[in-house]
Amino acid sequence: MASPTFNVLPHTLSKRARDELTERLGVDPQDRKHRGKAADALLSVELALGAFEPLRANVEGAPRPADYRRVLTALRDDAARLANALGNLDGYMRDDLTVTRGLDVYAVERALSELHAAARDAVAEHAALGSRGRPASEALRWVVGELCAAYAKGRRGKRGRRRRVGNQSNLTEWEQDRLEFVRIALDDARIAYPTNLPKVVRAATAEGPSEAVS
Repeated sequence: MASPTFNVLPHTLSKRARDELTERLGVDPQDRKHRGKAADALLSVELALGAFEPLRANVEGAPRPADYRRVLTALRDDAARLANALGNLDGYMRDDLTVTRGLDVYAVERALSELHAAARDAVAEHAALGSRGRPASEALRWVVGELCAAYAKGRRGKRGRRRRVGNQSNLTEWEQDRLEFVRIALDDARIAYPTNLPKVVRAATAEGPSEAVS
């Protein structure tokens, strides 16, 4: 069942992936002097990868506006019917509930009235949102964004500047390594991604498409 909170177990990177990711960070896996910062970045990678499946199940599985309307409309109508049924009780039955059974019928009626009003307002609010739901790639974009942040945190060296060749701009070495860093991590966790992974990276990092510096 979808929930706004969930637990995460880090994904354990294979040794091969750890070595390849460390190299993409500009660090020799055997270099004890500089691999500490890389280790911190790899821990962030493992946490991000471990979050993918529960994030996809819980966030992307959240109810759509149409689901809210369907369920809460039924709840609103049920509250109205029950309130009407209580209001139509004759004096004998009402006394049986209140005097003999000790039920505070007035409190129940107030609660039903509040439930009806809350459900009514929620239905109206979600009716204005449409029914598109969440994009299917939201969990992937989040994970890719975290992987990019881990790369930026652990990468040695400067980012550099893009160079334009005609109408095209080439990725810098820093950006190429980041792309491969993300690809290696996703492959190790067996997380599927579209063929145009650079576009996902741009969306996850809010970078513009191919803005070069001459």
